Amino acid sequence: MEASKNKSELVACISPVLEVLTSIRQGGVDHQGVDGLRSKVMDAFDEYEKSCYDARISASDMQEAKFALTALVDEQIMTAQKPYSMEWMARPLQLELFGNMRAGEAFFEKLENIRRAAAQQRTVLEVYFVCLQLGFEGIYKIKGVEQLKALMLDVRAQLEELAGPAKLQLSDNAKPQESMVTKVGRNLPYWVILSVTLALLASMYVGSTYFIENRANQQVVQIDKHIEVLTQLEKTGKAR
Repeated sequence: MEASKNKSELVACISPVLEVLTSIRQGGVDHQGVDGLRSKVMDAFDEYEKSCYDARISASDMQEAKFALTALVDEQIMTAQKPYSMEWMARPLQLELFGNMRAGEAFFEKLENIRRAAAQQRTVLEVYFVCLQLGFEGIYKIKGVEQLKALMLDVRAQLEELAGPAKLQLSDNAKPQESMVTKVGRNLPYWVILSVTLALLASMYVGSTYFIENRANQQVVQIDKHIEVLTQLEKTGKAR
């Protein structure tokens, strides 16, 4: 029972790596250069591994999930159109950590094997699904996005099937009161909570960006109006 509980914490362990990805997407590491970025990414993976050890995640599950995260990080950085993207492409993380440069294909080969043993590797499958939700495409950049969408639907259906029906709970009178958020959160798998959280963060970021741009445009319009008024006053003064 304890082993099962610890295995379920694998998705929670990947949060340091996802935090770095969020920082990359928001331009928070642009000033660090490729060496600073690599150091930050490696620190995140070190923290991920420490969390896995603390949670007693098996070494094989930790490595399988680490490969998926490495593939995601490489693809996100190399396609980010940042000053460091081309330099990162010359020495991707997958080459440093796993000794090859075929993560775009190997990710899906591993995913297929994991799906065959999904009953034993459900939490690893969850990590791969999270990577797909965060935009990893790999070889499907060539095969086509529609095939990738179909694969994601299949994986999601498999995860939902593995989760099984909701467990029976004690009646509310037999346990302390808890909030609705706590009740829902306890019964949801980590990957659902994580996906929703990331989607909310993305929406907040887009919303704040839109608000700032909108305010900036309004200020430009106001400045243009002031300039127009001053120009008219200047012309009127010259006419006199």
